[in-house]
Amino acid sequence: RRVTMERADVMYGVTLSEPGLSQLVSVKLEDWD
Repeated sequence: RRVTMERADVMYGVTLSEPGLSQLVSVKLEDWD
């Protein structure tokens, strides 16, 4: 959701590089211009 992302400082996600192996990823949005 665009409005949520515009107000957030950090965005988190989970990636699945292979079955059964997940990794938490975070991006500080202040670093993106």
